[in-house]
Amino acid sequence: MKLFRRQQPGENPDCEISRYLTEHTEFRRIPPFAGSVEYYDGSGEPHTLAMLQGLVRNEGDGWEWTLRQIAKLGEQKIGEAMTTAAALMGRRTAEMHAALATFAPEPLEPADLRLLGSEMAERAAETLARLGRAVPTLRALATYDRLKDLKPDSLRIRIHGDYHLGQVLRIPNDFVILDFEGEPTKTLAARRAKHCPLKDVAGMLRSFSYASYAGLAGNETQRREWEQAVSAAFLDAYRKEAGHASFLPGDEDAFHTLLEAYVFDKAFYELSYEMDNRPDWLGIPLAAISSS
Repeated sequence: MKLFRRQQPGENPDCEISRYLTEHTEFRRIPPFAGSVEYYDGSGEPHTLAMLQGLVRNEGDGWEWTLRQIAKLGEQKIGEAMTTAAALMGRRTAEMHAALATFAPEPLEPADLRLLGSEMAERAAETLARLGRAVPTLRALATYDRLKDLKPDSLRIRIHGDYHLGQVLRIPNDFVILDFEGEPTKTLAARRAKHCPLKDVAGMLRSFSYASYAGLAGNETQRREWEQAVSAAFLDAYRKEAGHASFLPGDEDAFHTLLEAYVFDKAFYELSYEMDNRPDWLGIPLAAISSS
């Protein structure tokens, strides 16, 4: 039983998506939805108070499991178990997006990309103003600017919205995805919005980067090689499983530009978060933002 402490009018997206995936799709890599407790206010708006899900026996979340794999590396540079697991996670992510793409998808319009680029640039400017020091950001801003020229040929769909290693559970030889609430600081309407699913892909890629710093901070060469190998295994498997899905851009330049834009945007979100919570970790998102 999961209780929702922060109440806003409208169905909680964790409950909404878990219910949909359980009752209307064949995707089974989630804790199965079993029921919910809702309160309807005087205007008829629902407030999700609690959700019941099936128990998933597990070996810990993906973050804990990944750090344990890193601790076992020794003199190995990468570790076959982790690249194999990352590839499996990539396939499960594509399967999740394929299932979510059946949930009232909408066309991704040129106006959506123009708005996305401007919002990302605005968030970057606000974050850098808070940081109070100069950071090389030309590549990120150039990526955001390129969004307005892309020709979208894909869909906006419901996505996970806060996808990282802590949002998957490791079970024997597989993973289960949980917590579809979206980014907790955003409004309920924002968390229920539809996006290009590359936003989720970028979130997991950034999580691999965090894991590499947390587990291999003392060895920069090994850290970089581990992150590159694991990220490549995840992304390659994701693209192979997704194939020519309608929820992904078919054009290679559009695919890579959108993914890069979401990666930069996630790094700026992380930078803002670390300023408020873990100043010692500021270097992780700063390295991604200022990379060339």
